[in-house]
Amino acid sequence: MDPDQLTVRPIGDADRDWLRDQLVQEWGVPNVSISGVYDKPWTLDGAVAELDGGRVGEVTWIVDGDACEVLTLQALRPGIGVGRALMDRARGAALAARCHRLWLITSNENIRAIRFYQRWGMDIVALHRNFADTVRAAKPGVNTSGHDGIPFRHALELELLLEPQ
Repeated sequence: MDPDQLTVRPIGDADRDWLRDQLVQEWGVPNVSISGVYDKPWTLDGAVAELDGGRVGEVTWIVDGDACEVLTLQALRPGIGVGRALMDRARGAALAARCHRLWLITSNENIRAIRFYQRWGMDIVALHRNFADTVRAAKPGVNTSGHDGIPFRHALELELLLEPQ
């Protein structure tokens, strides 16, 4: 793929229903936070990646003090730079907000994501043991069966430390 064909732009009002539908399709429910703080992630700041006039990915984030949490990231066409372009945009937003930390949580069995985030420059900084039990209690309908024969049990927290300009 020619990287010049991939564009990343801010999420607009016309993207909100699409984003909500993507979250339901990916995770079975539109909310991703068990705390209830982010019950409507499709309303947050973020970016959409487009290729050949179609949406091929999204990222949302929330700034809290000097930290920026990536809440959702989906590359609908993996392996062509969508995830990297979206994470680069999230890093840019975090720097613009003068954040010192860009962070996220992913599940222990999401090996592809863990590999991607580490290659992108993030470090694993915490293990949230038995996180799946908390998710199941808060979202009884969500699929927590795992991937590639690895059961979903825990969450890993990853971060990239930033030096705001």
